[in-house]
Amino acid sequence: MPQSLPNDLYGVTAVREYNLNFPVTPAAVTLPETSEQVAAIVKCAAEYEYKAQAKSGGGIVLGIMSLGDIDTLLYNAGGRAMSHGICPEIRAGGHLTIGGLGLTSRQWGMALDHIEEVEVVLPDSSIVRASETENADLLFAVKGIRLSWVVQSRGRGLFRDWQDFALSENLSRKFTSDFICLQDSVILKGVLIGFNEEYNSLGLKHRFSGSDSSKVLVLEDWLGTVTYVIDDLAVRLGGSMSTYFYAKSLGFTQDTPMPSSTITNLFTYLDKTPKGTLTWFVTFSLVGGAINDYPKNATAYPHRGVMYWMQSFAANVLGPVLDKSYDFLDGINGLITRDVPGSAGHAYLGCPDPRMESAERAYWGVNLGRLEEMKGVFDPGDVFWNPQGVGVPVA
Repeated sequence: MPQSLPNDLYGVTAVREYNLNFPVTPAAVTLPETSEQVAAIVKCAAEYEYKAQAKSGGGIVLGIMSLGDIDTLLYNAGGRAMSHGICPEIRAGGHLTIGGLGLTSRQWGMALDHIEEVEVVLPDSSIVRASETENADLLFAVKGIRLSWVVQSRGRGLFRDWQDFALSENLSRKFTSDFICLQDSVILKGVLIGFNEEYNSLGLKHRFSGSDSSKVLVLEDWLGTVTYVIDDLAVRLGGSMSTYFYAKSLGFTQDTPMPSSTITNLFTYLDKTPKGTLTWFVTFSLVGGAINDYPKNATAYPHRGVMYWMQSFAANVLGPVLDKSYDFLDGINGLITRDVPGSAGHAYLGCPDPRMESAERAYWGVNLGRLEEMKGVFDPGDVFWNPQGVGVPVA
């Protein structure tokens, strides 16, 4: 079984940090190929009082393979597909256990909603299967626990229109959209998986000024569509380059949209406030649809009422994120949650905020108590530790 220590040459390449702002140095890296090897690693970690995580925070790190060619394999097996996220740097464990919000989430649900059965290694190194009929509590837990403005006035008006559209009743589940605020512009984009008649029925030309057919790209190949969406995001975010960054998130439901006055204040804030960096953006992503067909307690992921997510990012390619950038992103959340306090109850685990207080409650909401009880039963020694993970309940 491949393994390495921090000073090994292989170890240097095996531990490629994603967010340099929060560095992690594991005691060792292992690349198990079987469940039995994973169990042996977990047993060793527990025996010598190390913490173990699957390709995340400290201790002994278990390397998990990438989502890789799943799209191709499924498509070649009779034209099949599944929902998953669109970040190419997030590996299979992240897509399938944190959520996996992406191109077809509104139509088919999240990646974790496709999971019917899992084989897991528990902290006591036992290997068990979990499904709706066997170890159902474990299946529940696995699904969501992984842990200056150029167009200011037009931008805020466009966002009002986008929010109204995102929250409209009977919006086709085949349509997904993002509204992105950048340093010098805003980007409104959407994808419809359907026919021309369905596209025309959305009435985008009438809802959003400036919309015309010259800005519509038609992709007739499924794999080409997936590749286009992923590549577009990778270019916008700098691809696979490791960098220093900080991120935050908020969720908005049908009952907790942003008032018009809050939108005005937000875009004024984005225009006037020092950011400490030129590399920042705020993105609003449409969700809902099939995701919200499930009750909040169906899986550990509780945000079944969220209609769109806001995620804000600030990066510094030269070194650690500056205090001014922290203040800028904190200010965005503060401005919004003062007017929409319900949004603070939703934080997306796929966009973790290491500085957030009571993060566990925001990540897992109404399901936190049940998860804590399960933590006490299955991992009382806290072998699978994470600084913002579900903790062992205090007696």
